[in-house]
Amino acid sequence: MSLGDRDSPECGQSTRPPVRFDLHTQNLANGLIELVGRAFDGLVGRIVQIVHICIQNFLQRQIR
Repeated sequence: MSLGDRDSPECGQSTRPPVRFDLHTQNLANGLIELVGRAFDGLVGRIVQIVHICIQNFLQRQIR
C-alpha cells in the first residue's frame, strides 16, 4: 500500500482533518505570527532606541 492510497475513497475514511480544524489551525498560526511579529518589532524598536542613545552619548563626549 503506497502513501497515496490512504486518501482514496476506497480506503474508507480520509486522513485529512475536517475543514473547521484547518481554519482554526490557520487562525491560530496567523495569531501566533502576528504576536511574534509585534514582539520582534518592539525588540527592534528598543534596540534602535538604545543604539541611538549610545551614539548621542558618544557624540556629546566628542564635542566636549
